[in-house]
Amino acid sequence: MTAIAYRPEIDGLRALAVLPVMLFHAGFAAFSGGYVGVDIFFVISGYLITSIIINEAEQGQFSLLRFYERRARRILPALLLVIVATLPPSYFWMLGSQWDNYSESLVAVALFASNILFWLQDGYFAGLSEEKPLLHTWSLAVEEQYYILFPLLLLLVLRFRRDWLLPLIIVIAGASLGWAEYAARVWPTANFYLLPSRIWELAAGVICALWLRQGGREKIAQKSRTVINAAAIAGLGLIAASIFLFTAATPIPSLLALMPVGGTALIIVFATRQSWVGKGLSFRPLVAIGLISYGAYLWHQPILAYYRIKSFHHDTVTLCLLLLLSLVLAWISYYLVERPMRHTLLKGRSPLPFLGLSLAALALLIAIGLWGRYMPPQLPHESRYGVATSAGNGNDWRMHYAASENEDREAGIILYGDSQAQQYAAALLTRARDRQASFDYLGAPSCIGFGDLFSLVRGTIARQCRDNHRAMRTALEKHPDRVLVIAQDWTAPLADSKGTRLGSSGAGKDAMAASELRKRFTDFIEDLPESRKVIIIGQVPTARAALETMEHGPARCQQYVDAECPDHYPRRHGLMRDFNSAMAKLAAKHSNIIFIDPYAVLCDSTHCFIRRDGAFIYYDDQHLTPYAARNIAELIDMAIDTVR
Repeated sequence: MTAIAYRPEIDGLRALAVLPVMLFHAGFAAFSGGYVGVDIFFVISGYLITSIIINEAEQGQFSLLRFYERRARRILPALLLVIVATLPPSYFWMLGSQWDNYSESLVAVALFASNILFWLQDGYFAGLSEEKPLLHTWSLAVEEQYYILFPLLLLLVLRFRRDWLLPLIIVIAGASLGWAEYAARVWPTANFYLLPSRIWELAAGVICALWLRQGGREKIAQKSRTVINAAAIAGLGLIAASIFLFTAATPIPSLLALMPVGGTALIIVFATRQSWVGKGLSFRPLVAIGLISYGAYLWHQPILAYYRIKSFHHDTVTLCLLLLLSLVLAWISYYLVERPMRHTLLKGRSPLPFLGLSLAALALLIAIGLWGRYMPPQLPHESRYGVATSAGNGNDWRMHYAASENEDREAGIILYGDSQAQQYAAALLTRARDRQASFDYLGAPSCIGFGDLFSLVRGTIARQCRDNHRAMRTALEKHPDRVLVIAQDWTAPLADSKGTRLGSSGAGKDAMAASELRKRFTDFIEDLPESRKVIIIGQVPTARAALETMEHGPARCQQYVDAECPDHYPRRHGLMRDFNSAMAKLAAKHSNIIFIDPYAVLCDSTHCFIRRDGAFIYYDDQHLTPYAARNIAELIDMAIDTVR
């Protein structure tokens, strides 16, 4: 059987894909769009898999079982090695929710469903993504799902209507791209992780393979070799522009992803060994990195994740050394694991033994994940102490609050907002019961509204947001003597009642959105009667290190029990602080309004704290533990007495 010709420039292209991804994950700002390396990989995969299948099918040598065996040999050995390496540090270094997420990811990896898991986990309390050691396996899941479905479609079309293949792929790619452009604005998280929005990127590689087999490049080369060189250079330019100009706020995949995807396609099609770009990509160091790119992709994320779990200070030199370590481990695993498993070990006439062994390994991985889900990690004593004192009475504020209490009493409070309000609900409910006063909590995570302005929930306005706003209005009309307490994430993405997004990246990051939010909220407050008592809770400072990422002993916080462990990042968040300042000025103009600034409680003049008196202040990067929430609730309680 004749194999497809080796193209060293494709390995060079792999290097250009994996290095920006690694630098992006390491946090180097210059590579703000480095994540498009994954899009490049998708196009390369579509091209290579199609070329292999068609080449073997034309020779009458294609076997579906043999295809899956080769994919298993290519993907599983190195993947399983990396996963085994992540087990000990995860078990000994992770806190409860981190360990639960990690255990779930083991099961998801084995089921080729990591992308689905991380889509579902992406919420208020999913934890910091950069500290998930297997987060990057989402892209492997997308490819594995593609590997399962695409060969079946390809063989079916080749058998019955070969001339339909290219038009069909173009239609599928167009539909997927159209869906991605729509979903990027409506369901951005699902759009990022799930296969339907990524099919067009893989299909771009399929189209490249089909066009090349039809002699498309040769037809152009006969007319002008300059066009060949120019197209390849343009492709390189599109990729470079994506890497350096895209940011985390860029909707991907969408029409904008045509830049890296189109650039990759141009290079695959036109970067021959004789072209300038082809010669550059065939540079031996680039080819060498391309050969180990899969291992580098696998190793770098766990290494960076554990570094972030174990260290507050992420200096550039250490990050560079960790990336170098990733390349070294990739080189070792390539020569000791990947190449032997791909070419020699367990190689036989039948693919069944290796496939059977692969299924057994995946089943074991599922078993470990299920065991881990119900087996707590081994935390040092200090960590258990920190968690216990943070929880106070052991209750989770998200799970213990009441929607209403003592409704027959006129005196009391109406707590309105999103999860920033919800975190105070348990403490305020206790005080309401002690005073025999009424208590209403009208809100839900990520939901708040003022006038015609609402929070966006996963890219859309939830019905609950509008319902909460109407319920709050009704409660204010029905109970004129109750104190209105408002707390929310003032940095949440915002939209008008039609769902049109305000600003580009949320109130905390977009000056126009922040300004509009202040205006709408001020109008809302000033429309209330002077007799209405109002307490406004300002923005809680965002912690760069939270309870789930606190040190498990002195290595990360040197005097863990006896001293305060500060967030060493200075008081920042200019727009958040400006908002708090504006609200303080608004309150100063009205005798019926009191403003409580969490910065005054949680920060000193230079930095904000993440732990005090042995107890953690933050549950995650912006929500307070019950310990800290009770401290703020005491100020709310005193403010209620003041405004009455």
